[in-house]
Amino acid sequence: MESQAGLPHLSISGALQAWDTKRSIQIEYIPPGKPPRNAYVERFNRTVRYEWLAQYPFDDLDEVQGFATRWM
Repeated sequence: MESQAGLPHLSISGALQAWDTKRSIQIEYIPPGKPPRNAYVERFNRTVRYEWLAQYPFDDLDEVQGFATRWM
């Protein structure tokens, strides 16, 4: 692992790097020593999974994306 500005550099796949670069998305990681930030992410993921994703029968990904956009 290389380090930049004191933070570990994690290796991500070339496919993910190409995908995020094409969409002008910057991957950000939870800084070391800040584990409570992960709790917020996990809480959001659980809410999405159990409060609406598992509650509705979706026919395709476009329908899920539309629902998520309206929900947000």
